[in-house]
Amino acid sequence: MHRRNWPAFLAAAGSVLSLLLAVWPGAILSGGSQEAVRNPGWWWVAHASAGAIGICAVLMANRYTMLSRGLLAIAAVLLLSLFVTEGYHPRFLITILLPAGMLAIAAPLITPADVSTRL
Repeated sequence: MHRRNWPAFLAAAGSVLSLLLAVWPGAILSGGSQEAVRNPGWWWVAHASAGAIGICAVLMANRYTMLSRGLLAIAAVLLLSLFVTEGYHPRFLITILLPAGMLAIAAPLITPADVSTRL
């Protein structure tokens, strides 16, 4: 049986989701909620940085597990800092809490990948 490394998958999925929200926030910011974004520059920086940090953490998990866990926690906190600048609009809650939750859950659980020599 192969052991599944679901925390790494969860961290990678949260990181990619955060990067996608940085690159294409159209679905979130459409429908008249552009006025609700107080600082779109910080929105972009927080999502892009959290996504990049998360991807780096997943790639480094095989060798530097503790550093990887710390980086995932930093990425989650970076996304949660958007609460200070953006408030509590329902669309913002989903786009902040979903990737931040995925990264925060994976942070203490990520381990080196189980590399099997069998095919």
